[in-house]
Amino acid sequence: MEQYDGQEQSEKLKKNGFTLVECLIALILLPVFLKVAVSVMFGITQVHERWLQRQADMEWHMLVLYLQTEKQSVKKIDLSAKTMKWQLENTETLTFTLKNDKLMLKATNGGNITLLHDIVSKDSYFEKKKTTIHWFLVKQGRGLYEIKT
Repeated sequence: MEQYDGQEQSEKLKKNGFTLVECLIALILLPVFLKVAVSVMFGITQVHERWLQRQADMEWHMLVLYLQTEKQSVKKIDLSAKTMKWQLENTETLTFTLKNDKLMLKATNGGNITLLHDIVSKDSYFEKKKTTIHWFLVKQGRGLYEIKT
C-alpha cells in the first residue's frame, strides 16, 4: 500500500479545479457580458423593426402607384367581398384577391403578384358604395386602411 503525502494531495487538487478567486472573477464578468449581449440583441431588433416598417410603407406606395396607373384604363369592375376584377380597355383583366394573409394580383397574361403582406383576410373586404369602390384592408399590427377607387 502506498502512502500519500498531504502536500502531494493538495497539489493534485490545485491542478484539478478553480480557485475561489477565479470563480468570483467569472461571476463578476458574466453579468457584464450578458448585459452587453442583451443590448446588442435589442439594437438588432430595433433595426429589424424599422426595416419591416419601411418595407410595409414601400408596399403601400407601390400599390397606390400601380392603382393610379391602371385606373385610367378600367372599363368595368366586377366585385365580391374577397375578389375584385378590373376589365381594362385593352381586354386585359386584373384580378385582386384577398388570400390568406396577402393581397394578390393576377393578370390574364401572367402569374400572381403579391401586392401587400400581413393582411387580415377575415376582416378585409371590397365594397361598392355609390360610384366608388372601397377597399377595407386590415394589416396585422397596423390597423385598418381604406382605399377608394
